Amino acid sequence: MIWVSQVISAVHYMHVRGIVHRDLKLENIVIFPEEGIIKISDFGFAKSVSVDDGGLSETYCGSKSYSAPEILKGEPYNPYKSDVWSVGVIAFVIVTDCMPYCEKRPNPQIVEAQR
Repeated sequence: MIWVSQVISAVHYMHVRGIVHRDLKLENIVIFPEEGIIKISDFGFAKSVSVDDGGLSETYCGSKSYSAPEILKGEPYNPYKSDVWSVGVIAFVIVTDCMPYCEKRPNPQIVEAQR
C-alpha cells in the first residue's frame, strides 16, 4: 500500500501547484524498489490549470480504462477530479491485480459500469 500512498502524494503535489496530469495509469508510474519510491512519468498530456479557475476541460485524453465517466461520455470534465478517478483505478489494480473495467467493451457499457 506504500505505492498507493506515494501516488496520492505525488498527485497532490502536482495539483496544489496547478498541474493536472490527465493520463495517470500504471504504465506512467515508475517504481524504484531499492529506494522505496515511485515517480510519475509521461507528462505529455499534462496541463497547467488554475486551482481557483474551476473551469472544465474539453480535451479528451488519457486511457479509456483509467478515464472518468465524463470523459468517456465526451462531456466537459474537471481535470483535477479526473486525475483523482485515475488514482482510484490505479489503487484498485495495485490491490486486486486486475483492471476494474475492460477497455475492449463499448463506451456505453464502461460508462454504465462506472456509475
